[in-house]
Amino acid sequence: MVLFLNIIYVVSKMEKELKEAIDEVIKVEGECRGVSIESPLKYVELNYGDKEAGRVELFLENFDIPGRDSVKSLKKYPLGYMTATHLAIKELLNWTDKDIEKMGYALPQLSFIVRTLSRYFISAERTFQETPNYWKKHFTAGNLVPVEIDTDKKYLIIRIENYKTHPVDCHLFVGYFSRMISYTVRSKKVTGEERRCVHENGEAHEFYIRWE
Repeated sequence: MVLFLNIIYVVSKMEKELKEAIDEVIKVEGECRGVSIESPLKYVELNYGDKEAGRVELFLENFDIPGRDSVKSLKKYPLGYMTATHLAIKELLNWTDKDIEKMGYALPQLSFIVRTLSRYFISAERTFQETPNYWKKHFTAGNLVPVEIDTDKKYLIIRIENYKTHPVDCHLFVGYFSRMISYTVRSKKVTGEERRCVHENGEAHEFYIRWE
């Protein structure tokens, strides 16, 4: 009985802290396309089942965040809805930061916007230069800035400026950007890391992506 009550306490405490975190991120200024909410939920459905995806959606209903059946892919929603979805998935499914990064790596496959813009993915250099336009297709907040690329040494650096939501998004973007670059360098060995972060007193988010 004591163990059962302890489990209930831990779950209640986790959900309380999650609600508090979501209450904060949904205040963030800016908008995102509905696909940024839809794709993570689809990922959970495909890899963990409809029941788990539904559990996340049920929790997000507390904040009027739409689920798979009601979200409109091209409609603009508060940016915090996307971050809240990432947070709910991570906490309710007991994920690590690496799990979020793994999801980020898979999300381009699930986005029809990526498929629509795939004509730009003809080379690493072209993709690198198009990143600001690609960002603007998804978000009204922040700017994605191409900083440096060296195809001989097989790395590139991109930066997100004027963007601050929650660290969970940072881990997702590491995976997401790595996957986007993998389409053009034709390599499955693409890895990334965030070397600067606004959540750690950086002026911007800076991502270093490398491939073999």
